[in-house]
Amino acid sequence: DSSEWKDFHYAWGALGGQSVVEFGKESEKRDMAAACSGWAGANPQAAIAWFNSQEPDQQNRRDLKWGAVYGLANADPQVATDFAMQRQELGDKDAAHMMNLVAITVLRTGNPLEAARWSTSLPEGSLQDVAVSQVAQGYAKEDPTNAITWLESLPQSKGQTKGLGVAFSAWASRDADAAGKRLNLMGESPARDSAVNGYARRIVYENPRSALDWASTINNPKVRNDTLVNNGRIYAKRDREGARQWLAGSNLSPDIQRQIMGSSTRK
Repeated sequence: DSSEWKDFHYAWGALGGQSVVEFGKESEKRDMAAACSGWAGANPQAAIAWFNSQEPDQQNRRDLKWGAVYGLANADPQVATDFAMQRQELGDKDAAHMMNLVAITVLRTGNPLEAARWSTSLPEGSLQDVAVSQVAQGYAKEDPTNAITWLESLPQSKGQTKGLGVAFSAWASRDADAAGKRLNLMGESPARDSAVNGYARRIVYENPRSALDWASTINNPKVRNDTLVNNGRIYAKRDREGARQWLAGSNLSPDIQRQIMGSSTRK
């Protein structure tokens, strides 16, 4: 499990390809993952052809498929994108996590705007949602205002909604006042609810009452209550008496108040 051993297998897989990967089939360690990653990075098409020739139980080996997607993402993100989409078509429950990895690689190897274009070029659906939300997080860390402008230009989707949440969270960590002013410009919508949720969850550690006040403006009852409970519990753990005083004037239901105050005493 050492980094040196993984590096050795990656390099060996890049040089030896199929014979090296097959050599590791019986290993109880993760030799095959690193070897497959090295092969996929050095010769993507050969590695994919061999992978697709394997029986379904072999294709579903986590060391093999994760090794493949890591190597493919480093070699050619578009080939890795196609691989993740193929795995989804075959019913692989890890396909979304694979696409998330590809998105991280695309962000690392290109500029955020190119990554944004890549994510929206994917077919609509769960994998695009994963890509958009992951790109939004990376984009917002570099340029939050443009990241949010991009997200707001997209059609409503789970990816756009979640992306706004992570983008406002990232922005709040840099400039909570500016992010709050931008939130005030948004009309009621699922996108705003997600944005407020992300913003409130970020500022609760520095300004818990402000975070709770923001959470109270969320329109969707479930999202609002979940955000209030999460932030209220954090407040109660840090300042139980302050949280109690805030709850006294909050008009929250007794059940929500119990969820907030009761959880703070659990061990």
